[in-house]
Amino acid sequence: MKRKKESKKKAMIFIIFVLMLFIGVGIVQISRAYTDNKEREAEVVVLMEMIKEEQLEQLELLKVKEEMKTRAFIEKTARSKFGLIYPDETLIDIAEKE
Repeated sequence: MKRKKESKKKAMIFIIFVLMLFIGVGIVQISRAYTDNKEREAEVVVLMEMIKEEQLEQLELLKVKEEMKTRAFIEKTARSKFGLIYPDETLIDIAEKE
């Protein structure tokens, strides 16, 4: 009888040990998953900020693109880069001589 009790006691201790081991492994896995999740959330925040910046830059470029289609921009560019003038205009070049 005493032997059966000792055997049951050892079996219970073994079962408790195995359960504790499983619980420990589970806790470690959960903590790793939590840490990985936090890192990924931080990465998502950084990427979202980058997306916002890129969207703002895209809007600015679209504004510039629309501005480039205007007659005023074309005239300004033609005058400054190519020195073009209208036929009825006279170009006066004022350059400082030293």
